[in-house]
Amino acid sequence: SWADRFFEAFDIFQPNLGFDSVRDWLRQSGKPLWVYHCETGLPELGQDLYSYYRVYAWDPLASGYVGTGLWTYYSAAHDRPWNEDVQGCQMIYLHPEQGLVHSRRYEMVREGLDDYRYATALQQFAATRGPQAQRQAQDLLDEAASDITAHRQDHGRCEVWRERVAEMILSLQ
Repeated sequence: SWADRFFEAFDIFQPNLGFDSVRDWLRQSGKPLWVYHCETGLPELGQDLYSYYRVYAWDPLASGYVGTGLWTYYSAAHDRPWNEDVQGCQMIYLHPEQGLVHSRRYEMVREGLDDYRYATALQQFAATRGPQAQRQAQDLLDEAASDITAHRQDHGRCEVWRERVAEMILSLQ
């Protein structure tokens, strides 16, 4: 009964990425599941802006989430958007002469969101072509998500898969 009351209190659940047992329990609610991503250990061995922010768009596809949230903040005004030598997770910087300037993090998030848009466009086009096209599209997306998330350090992998997704979209039109 406590779980039922908990499930009723929320419209969407958003567990942190990697907490699969929590995700699986929350699926019982029947509510949409978004994913949340927060690792403050950047930079650490095996982590970079590409693997953390660009590949992050593929994590929901690989794990069955339908939305995402991203933790970021703006903590210090400085003019180094491309040389991030201060602690923080800024998406924008307040440059003294140029105003707001976006960071490399922002660019990686934007690219990842574009990847996600390609994936959802493929699903939409496949839905108009029937069950076989839907299966083929889902197989391609599952393979892409699995491959990309397993090889997070390969900075060209998302582009390769984006092109394959785009080719399938074009073939369905």
